[in-house]
Amino acid sequence: MEILLEGLNNENESNHFLRSLWASIRDHFGKCAWHYSPYKKLGSKQIILGRMNYKAKGSFVVSVRYKQKGNLVAVMFSDYIESDEIISDLKVIRELVKNSLDYKKLISKFRFSTSLDVIRGSIAAYSGKSFVLKPTGNSSIKLIVDINGYDTKDAEAKAAEKIKTIIEILTVSTNCLIIRDTQSDNDSSFSSIEINKYSRDISWIDAKPIADGLVQISEKTCFLIDYILSNDIYSYEIQLLLNSYAHFTSGRSLDSFTLDTFYPTPRIGEASDEGNTDFQSDLRFSNAAKLHPSSSEDAMILYMSSLEVASLIGASKSEKCDSCGQQVHSISDRVRIYVEKDSNNDPLVKIINSYYGLRSRYLHQGIRFVDNSYSGSAVPLLDSNTMSNAREYYQVSLLNLREWCSYLLRLSLEEMALEAN
Repeated sequence: MEILLEGLNNENESNHFLRSLWASIRDHFGKCAWHYSPYKKLGSKQIILGRMNYKAKGSFVVSVRYKQKGNLVAVMFSDYIESDEIISDLKVIRELVKNSLDYKKLISKFRFSTSLDVIRGSIAAYSGKSFVLKPTGNSSIKLIVDINGYDTKDAEAKAAEKIKTIIEILTVSTNCLIIRDTQSDNDSSFSSIEINKYSRDISWIDAKPIADGLVQISEKTCFLIDYILSNDIYSYEIQLLLNSYAHFTSGRSLDSFTLDTFYPTPRIGEASDEGNTDFQSDLRFSNAAKLHPSSSEDAMILYMSSLEVASLIGASKSEKCDSCGQQVHSISDRVRIYVEKDSNNDPLVKIINSYYGLRSRYLHQGIRFVDNSYSGSAVPLLDSNTMSNAREYYQVSLLNLREWCSYLLRLSLEEMALEAN
């Protein structure tokens, strides 16, 4: 059975229709389970989505047809044995398809709450139009969000996507490693914060803006969180920014295997000053480091990639040479211009440029820039692959690179125009 569709003009509208349709099928039949195996039928504009199981003994192969990419014009249900029951079910489904085309009338608001663990710190309380952040312990915060969806399952899928992005935004905004608690949280009281105390200093590096022991974030950061919660598609530049945040967050997770393996604890019964501090091993990260011995290199690559993506924001399309067809400006030049523009720091530009060379040699030639042979005693040797031409155990200051990258990405957000809804 093929059902023609009208009024869907782009990918976003087509996806809203599909979300609404699956929710309607779940609501009417009690089930919409998938053997999801999408592929495009060769030489056609048809996408086979997979087999949909809509009740105990009923399933269809479902496919869609588009006029232009993302612009659906038909949905098909096939591969069934004709019977009175199947014919009756198809009539119902045809009606559900028709109703789902008017998806704007079917969407509802859902609320979700999740706990986040902030490693070695916590974040101050904030609220926006669609979210609340509340500190709940020494290093825990509760994130409550409002999500638009067509039923609980649909909203849960959308919430998972949005919460991941919010964690990435908070990671860049605070430089903290943030881990989502896997346990469900039933407390979703949406009480707005009386006054959001924003960080006024957006140019900080290393020393986080802290008040009452909690890290503060900027007003623009809160605005961005509200923006992504109330929109399904973003402008090209905002999407680039979010993509750069995702790279940074992945790098922050990997650098924790090196930089968060030990944490200071004051000695029992003694004053907590520098002379009376012990360092405890955090097994989460020290064990992960054993499983991922190249985590430092990979973190550096992701940090540099975050700058590479962010450098596309506001950049004009690269010109190509008339004679050879190659780009006039290389990617490394674009990154250098981006760092130079936002940092106004010549030494930093030179360091980032040298790191770009290390990154390229590691990716394209497999030359490592972290030497794991150190065992407590230095063994001075020559190494023509390093800048000093001598053995260097760490050619990249990973902690500094993290600080520089988050600083530059925060500046990119502050310079960006966000339209209020």
